[in-house]
Amino acid sequence: MRLPRESDTDWQGCKNASQEVLKQLWKLNVGEMAIAATITFPERIDCNDRCDPDSLVKNSMLCLVKIRRGLHHYQELLRQYSTLDSTAELQTAMRNLLQLLPKDGVSAEDSSPAEEIAIWEKTFIEQHILQRLQLFAVLVARVFAHCAALK
Repeated sequence: MRLPRESDTDWQGCKNASQEVLKQLWKLNVGEMAIAATITFPERIDCNDRCDPDSLVKNSMLCLVKIRRGLHHYQELLRQYSTLDSTAELQTAMRNLLQLLPKDGVSAEDSSPAEEIAIWEKTFIEQHILQRLQLFAVLVARVFAHCAALK
């Protein structure tokens, strides 16, 4: 099986970059938290996004668009709510992965300015963002590992 021609994506580069995102998240030692956050997270990748192995072989663009939008949204959330200097490497890893993904022709959603909140609140929100990003990044890494294996 081979991936469709319309996808001139550097799958091996994406695989390596997505694994770097996971490595940076692992270094941050993200724990499980349950909080009631008022921020909007990206939609989760679901069956309709065609990120499963069979759909990726036919047309990978819809999945790549969903991954790009999700990563961009998480990048903006970290920019707004991050209190840790240690997320700088994570943000660099995410930026590197985003540069490898094809542009989808749709402008990224504009992010609203961060609410004025106390530093201690930002810490909790940031941990929640990192937890959700870690779940998203695991799925993204699996998609790219599968596609890199097909090339």
